[in-house]
Amino acid sequence: MAACLALASPAAASEEGCLAYGDPTTLLTGMIYAVEAFDEAEGDTVQREREIDYYALILSERVCAAGVPGDPNKPELRNLTVVRLDIPVEVAKAALQRKVMVQGPLAAEPGADAPLVMKVAGMTGAR
Repeated sequence: MAACLALASPAAASEEGCLAYGDPTTLLTGMIYAVEAFDEAEGDTVQREREIDYYALILSERVCAAGVPGDPNKPELRNLTVVRLDIPVEVAKAALQRKVMVQGPLAAEPGADAPLVMKVAGMTGAR
């Protein structure tokens, strides 16, 4: 995936203003951060080994995802400020702690730390 791809026009929101699942033209703006996990069993909190659990987009504004009635894999999600990114590691590392605009379809993983996931198809710097 190229470091920057041309982005399409913004996705159409649902009637309530929430984002739709699966729309490849969805655009979100925020800063990319690495979310670390660590072994809770290790007693020394300073020396314990840490690893990247996932990369996340911390959003500039709260968003919601429109649920699909009867589909537990597409629940209604509200007041979200964190979106997990499905993105190549090298691309995420290059954009760490930078404000970006990402484009791609949204999916849900109910019960996850960050239940809204974007498969990043394009990314560019943002102001």
